[in-house]
Amino acid sequence: MTETTVTFGEIMLRLSAPGSERLFQSPGLVATFGGGEANVAVSLAGFGLPASFVTVLPEQNPIADAAIADLRKHGVDTSASCGDPAGWGFTSSSRERTSGHRKSSMTGKEVPSLCESISASHNRWSACLNTREEFLVSHVYDVADIVDRVGTGDSFAAGLIYGMHSLSGTRKTLEFAVAASCWKHSIPGDYNRVSVSEVTDLLRNGGSGRVQR
Repeated sequence: MTETTVTFGEIMLRLSAPGSERLFQSPGLVATFGGGEANVAVSLAGFGLPASFVTVLPEQNPIADAAIADLRKHGVDTSASCGDPAGWGFTSSSRERTSGHRKSSMTGKEVPSLCESISASHNRWSACLNTREEFLVSHVYDVADIVDRVGTGDSFAAGLIYGMHSLSGTRKTLEFAVAASCWKHSIPGDYNRVSVSEVTDLLRNGGSGRVQR
């Protein structure tokens, strides 16, 4: 039986400006859930691995209920999470999307990622992995027309965990994690909504470094 990966931490409600608008340019904001621990759990569940997310959320709170429902919808077990009047496991952030030479603007916290940034919407994306036996450098992907950078580091972490569970060798693990995080640049929101087959398809076409959607 495959072991369950358990992530612990807060979940975030992210309020984003629609498209490439500035915050409050129009009255509507796009609401999505995320945060590093939740993002990793959702990615792993999408890869077919058992994943559980543990947090404490406000009791009898519609936003907290919606967050739990959203995680369960993506196959994440939340049975160990519990309610508390203080509800310390919930935060919020707001964000503008990158566009052209305009960098993203975000309030709250964001996980930093390793990349060569050409512009706000264009990266060269790769990673390295150092073990006691070898130092590996991955394939470099040319990622143009970026949709959303948020969650790319989390999707890389989930790819590493998947590789350690399911793949043979550190090279395959590293390349899978980089391809998974490359995919995330093309998906809005925090979650990396991709399957193992989509990541492996990108690996097969890795010479072009292009995400096929």
